[in-house]
Amino acid sequence: MGKNVILVDHKVMHDWEFKMAIEKKTLEKWDIISCVTNRLHGNKYKEALRYINYFIFSFWFFINRNKYHKVIAWQQFYGLLLAFYCKV
Repeated sequence: MGKNVILVDHKVMHDWEFKMAIEKKTLEKWDIISCVTNRLHGNKYKEALRYINYFIFSFWFFINRNKYHKVIAWQQFYGLLLAFYCKV
């Protein structure tokens, strides 16, 4: 059986309340996989790079999806793109 993961687009502190609440509610351990893209704002180049990262990270996760049991996407693009890749 694979790991439970939360996909995020920012740096997460060790004692993140959301993760702790999910673990308390599910009584399972959850790991965080982070691709920091929330810093890419300001000009068209950074914006384009941020969106490209969304697609690449989600595709990387799709390729490795068999390693994971349950997935929560904190960043909506990660969840939507993962669903798209799984459907195609």
